[in-house]
Formats: sequence, C-alpha cells, structure tokens
Amino acid sequence: TIAAHRAKRYRKFNSIADLCCGIGGDAIALAQNANLLAVDINPNRLAITRWNAQIYNTDIHPICADASTFIPNCDAIFFDPSRRENNRRLLSLQDYHPPVNTQHLQSVTPHIGIKVAPGLPEKDIPPDCEIEFISENGVCKEAVLDVGDLRKETSRRATLLPGNHTLIHRPTPKIPIQPPGAYIAEPDNAVIRAHLIDQIADDLNAW
Repeated sequence: TIAAHRAKRYRKFNSIADLCCGIGGDAIALAQNANLLAVDINPNRLAITRWNAQIYNTDIHPICADASTFIPNCDAIFFDPSRRENNRRLLSLQDYHPPVNTQHLQSVTPHIGIKVAPGLPEKDIPPDCEIEFISENGVCKEAVLDVGDLRKETSRRATLLPGNHTLIHRPTPKIPIQPPGAYIAEPDNAVIRAHLIDQIADDLNAW
C-alpha cells in the first residue's frame, strides 16, 4: 500500500534508481511506469528482488553495488538506507547505512526521495524539502524526505492509508485552549509527528 502510494510521485520520470532496494517492495511499484535500476550491496537481497519482480511480471534491472559510492545515471532516486543497528533504531541521517549524503545524490539528479525514520530529529530535516509522515491502518510507519520535482506544494504532510487522506502544513489561526467539550478527538500519529495538530483542529472547528 505504501509503495503504491509513493510510486505516484515518480510517474513523470523515465528512469529511477532504487538505492538499497532490499527485496524489491518499492522497486516493483516504481517499475510500473519507468525504467527501474535496483541497487543493493547484498547479492542475496538482489536475488530475492529478481524473484519478486518475476512473480509480479515486472521488468527491473538489478545492480549489485555499494550505493555510498555508486549511483547509476537516472532521472530520479529513491534511497532507502538501513535505519537499524544491533536492534536499535538509528535516528541521525549520518548514522544510517549508508549515511545520507545529499550532495552525492544531487550530483546525479536533483529529484530525490529518502526514506527516513519517523523519529528523525527536527534539526536533521534538510531545508527546501517536503517531509511526509505516512500512517497505515493507524500506525505511523515511515517518513520520506522529497526534494526537487518530487516535492509538492508543502513542507510537511501527513498521509493516512489506505484511505489516502492527506493533511498539509498551511498558515493557521491560533487555536484556543479550553476545557474538553462533548467529544475528544485523538489525531493519527502521523498528524502528531508532522506537527499538524493546529491544522486538523482548524478543520474540525476544535480547540
């Protein structure tokens, strides 16, 4: 569900590099409308990607390489670095495997999406990007940094799947603080993590 949602942003591009493709969940979705180059350092994961692509009758081009030093020529990049080490979730972009080097990625193309942990510190969010927090069935599962033409009309977005509901950052009047009324609404964690509580309160005429 999330891969299909993400692939919609990439429809305008003819060639896409999926860096650190893993077993191909995103690669298969991205390859529906583009020439897909799937890069991973682990040959076993690439073998699983090939198998999954065959099952879904999808044409991809697997490349066994280290994404920290090799990026194929392409129109857009989706980068999914490892965010765990010794069962511990890594939060800083520089601690990911491989580390996130935006200058290195932008030497190939300005149109980049980077999958990050939902708990990414605010100070690590690059300027001039859109960060989208994605929730599936009430669980905030991931966040993505989009730059270049992958960025849409906002700097922050919360998306709730599978209903495809989305809430974006916008100028909002100051929301009053008052005692509870007849109903209490608890926003989805993606809305909370995206700091869009004021926006949804304004939409609901809530406080």
